[in-house]
Amino acid sequence: MPIMAKTKNKEKSKVSVFLNEFVRIKDVIGWSLISFVGFILGITVLSFDIYLIPFLVFIICILCLTSFTFAINNYFDADSDKENPRRKDINAIASGHISKNTGIIIILLLAIIPLLISFFYKIEVFFFSGFLLFFSWSYSAPPLRLKGIPIMDVIWHFLGFFFGIIWSS
Repeated sequence: MPIMAKTKNKEKSKVSVFLNEFVRIKDVIGWSLISFVGFILGITVLSFDIYLIPFLVFIICILCLTSFTFAINNYFDADSDKENPRRKDINAIASGHISKNTGIIIILLLAIIPLLISFFYKIEVFFFSGFLLFFSWSYSAPPLRLKGIPIMDVIWHFLGFFFGIIWSS
């Protein structure tokens, strides 16, 4: 029994590392709550059955899209975070808890899931999801890497907030 307990704790720690150090779940939830407020503001009828499917699509997609944003940021910041003692332990790739190969697989899954769901839901949601993925990628990934341009960093965060509200309505 003790061997199983150790294995279970080890798996739990991997999940914890993934959630806390790769997708930064606290930040994902915070940014997703902004979109949730937009979803609530878009409700025009108090009828649960009308909003059930849109809400499920919204929740799954916004969590994946926001997780993608933080994961891709950690992926491209891994080398610089590895050199920074304050950042090393909060980036799963920089600390060595997750390999770059594992990171890219997770990033691809976080991109594919909302695209597939939104494609089968509504084509305009699919295109908006694709736009949000590109928008998130452009913040962290070369050659654009907008986070490296001070004024673009501020504009990107404002637009990220705005698009989060738009996404949900």
